[in-house]
Amino acid sequence: MAVNPTITIFFQQNKMKLTEIKGIGAQLEKKLCALGIASVGNLLSFFPSKYVDLGLPTSVIIAEEGQFYLFEGEVVRLRETSSRKKAFTVTFKDSVSTKPVYFNAIFYNQPYLKVEFEIGRKFRLFSKITDGGVSLLINPTIEPVDKLKLLTKGIYTVYPLRNEIGQRTFKKLVYECFNSLGYKPTVEGVCEGNETPIELASEKGIIKGENLTDSQYALFDTLYKIHFPKDEKECREAIETLSAVDFAMGLKTYHKSKISADKERKVFYKTQNNVKLDIENVLSFPITPSQSTAMDAIEKDLCSSVNMSRIVSGDVGSGKSVVAYFALTYASMCGKLSAYMCPTEILAIQQYSAYKKIAEKLSISVAVLTSSTKSAERHEILNGLKAGEISVIFGTHSLVGKDVEYNNLSLAVIDEQHKFGVSCRAELENKGAVDVLTLTATPIPRTLALTLYDDIDVSSITKRESAKTSISTKIVLEHKLDDLVSYIADECREHHKQAFIVCPTIKDSDGLDIYSVDKFYSLYSSKFSNLNVSILHGKLSATEKRTAMEEFSAGKTQVLIATSLVEVGIDTKASIIAVLNADRFGLASLHQLRGRVGRDGSQAYCFLHVKTAGATALERLLAMENIDDGLMLAEKDLEMRGAGDFLGTKQKGVTLSPYFNLPSNVKVLMKAKEMSKDSRYDGLTTIMSDLFGADYSDFENKLKSVTLNS
Repeated sequence: MAVNPTITIFFQQNKMKLTEIKGIGAQLEKKLCALGIASVGNLLSFFPSKYVDLGLPTSVIIAEEGQFYLFEGEVVRLRETSSRKKAFTVTFKDSVSTKPVYFNAIFYNQPYLKVEFEIGRKFRLFSKITDGGVSLLINPTIEPVDKLKLLTKGIYTVYPLRNEIGQRTFKKLVYECFNSLGYKPTVEGVCEGNETPIELASEKGIIKGENLTDSQYALFDTLYKIHFPKDEKECREAIETLSAVDFAMGLKTYHKSKISADKERKVFYKTQNNVKLDIENVLSFPITPSQSTAMDAIEKDLCSSVNMSRIVSGDVGSGKSVVAYFALTYASMCGKLSAYMCPTEILAIQQYSAYKKIAEKLSISVAVLTSSTKSAERHEILNGLKAGEISVIFGTHSLVGKDVEYNNLSLAVIDEQHKFGVSCRAELENKGAVDVLTLTATPIPRTLALTLYDDIDVSSITKRESAKTSISTKIVLEHKLDDLVSYIADECREHHKQAFIVCPTIKDSDGLDIYSVDKFYSLYSSKFSNLNVSILHGKLSATEKRTAMEEFSAGKTQVLIATSLVEVGIDTKASIIAVLNADRFGLASLHQLRGRVGRDGSQAYCFLHVKTAGATALERLLAMENIDDGLMLAEKDLEMRGAGDFLGTKQKGVTLSPYFNLPSNVKVLMKAKEMSKDSRYDGLTTIMSDLFGADYSDFENKLKSVTLNS
C-alpha cells in the first residue's frame, strides 16, 4: 500500500520543508527523496506495505522461509563476520522451542549494537527468516526482553524502505511529522492542544484552511491509525475509512464535473413513427417485457433535455442487440446518423448482417466498415458518410479513423464495451456523437449498480423463457483431459455435434505450463481424424478469421480450436465447449464462452479443464459448475474477490482506491457514496489535493468504463 516510489513531486506550493521535521537532516532528506518522499504529504501517505500481528514469539522450527515473524532467543555467542562490511553474527538459543534449537542473526553496518549482546541476555527479534542450512535473520529489528516497547503484543508495521532507511528510524520520522502538525492522539481519538493539525497545516502553507469541518480533523486520526494501529481491528477500519474517503472525493469530483459539463441537449429527435411497433413488425419474434422497458427508456432519453448516457446490461443471449437496433432505427427515422462499434470484425459483420434485414424492410441505408474493407468500397462508404447518404454504419475501430467524416453523427452504440479502452467513447464523441449507448453481456452486480450507477442510467435485459439454454458445466482435471478430447471427437464424429476448444494463448510462452493453440493441436490433432478442424485466433488475417467462422457456423467444420476471440458475438449450433486452463480466465469470460453453446435451446456441455489450481481458483470454477445465471454469477464473483478492479477494462484482484491504491470492498464503496453526497466532507477535496496531491480529474472516464469483466 505504499505510495509509488516514482510518484510525482507535488509540493511546489508546500512551504513546510521536510528538514523542519525533527530528526530529518540533509542526508536523511536525500534518502527520503530516493523513496519518492519529498514533502509532508508524501511522508504521511507512505503507508506500510505489511502489517504483522505480533502476538507471541514463533519458534524458528515452524517459521516459513521468506515470511516475517517475531522470534525470541537467548544470546549464546557473538563473533565478527566481516570487518569490511562491519558485520557480526549473534547466535541465539530459541526461547520458544522446548528442545535445544539455535538460530543466527547477522548485523551489517551496525557495530554500535555489539555491546547490547551480552551472553545470557534475552532478545526479541523481528525479521524474515532464510534457511541455507541454518536459520538466519538479516538485520532484524531487536529489543531486549527486559526493555520491551515495540516488539510486544500489537501490530508491527513494515514499510517498503528498500534498505534506504531503517524501519525504526522511519517510524520515528512519521511520528515526528504528526507531532510537527500538532497531532497528539488521545483515548477518544481527538487532538490535544489549542491548535488542530488542519489549522497548523494551514498556517504552514500546506493546505488552504477554508470551510474546515470535523471530518477534516478526523482525517488525521485515520492517518495516524494506519501508521500506528493498536490492533488489527483498528488497522482494518482505518484503511477502509481512508479508502472510502479516497473514493468519496473521486465521486465528488465526478458529480461536480457532471453538473458543470455541457450536457444540455442540442441535437433533437422528432418522429411520428411508433418505432417500437415498426421493429416488432419486422422481427420474427415478439419483444420481451425487459426489452420493451429498455426501448422506452432509450426513447425517453433521446427526447429529454440532456444527452443520453445509458448502459444496456444483460446475460448472454438476452437480446441486447434488438434494443440497440431500436435505438439505431429511432435515430434514423429522426434523420440522424448512427455508428455501431464492435470489438472484432467478426462481430461487426454479424451485427451488420442481422440489422440489414431490418433496415431493408424499413428503407434505412446501412453499411459496414472494417480494416479489411476493400479500397474502392471504403472510398464509396466514406463519401456516403460525408454526404449523409448512410444512416447506420457498423464497424470496428475503423469508425474513428482520421479520414472518416460524418454528416450529422448523433448516436454511438458501443458493443461489448469492456473490450475497448475508455478512449473509444471520446473518439466517437469527437466525431459528433452526443448520445451514447453501451452494451455489455456481463451483468453488473446489483450491489455495484446501487453503489455507483445512480448517476449512470442502466437498463437490464433478461432472457425470454424460450431462449433459455440448458448447459451442463463440469470441471475436468489434467489426468482426464485425454478422455475428454476422445469424448469430444466421438460426439462430433458419431452424433454430428460441433465443439469449441478454447486455449488461453496462441503459442507457448516461457515459464507458462499451459495449452496454447499450437501445443494442443500438435498433441491432439490425431484424435480428430475424419473430422474437419479449423483454427481461429487474432494473428490470422481478416479473411482467414472470417472463413474459419463462416465454415463453423455453416456446419462445414466440426471442431474449432481457438483463443477467447470466440467469446463475443459468434452464433453457432455448437453444443460442446472445452476451456483449457480455465483457471486462467475470469468468471465473466468463462460465462461468456459458455454462452457460445446451446444457443438453439438443446442440451449443451461446458468443460472447464484445470491442470493445477489453488483453493480460490477452484472455488470460482465450482461456482461456474453450480450457477448458470449471469447476474448471480456476477454477484458471486463480487463476493469471492471483492469489487475487483472495476475502474478499468480488466478485472484482477481487489479494488484499489483512486489515489492511495488502498484495498476496498462493497462496504467501502457504499460508505464512499454516502460521504460524496454529504456536505460535511466538501472541504476534504481541498486537503486531498493540497496535502497529498491527489488528482481525480480522470475519475469520470474510469466510472464510464465500469462493468464486472475479466
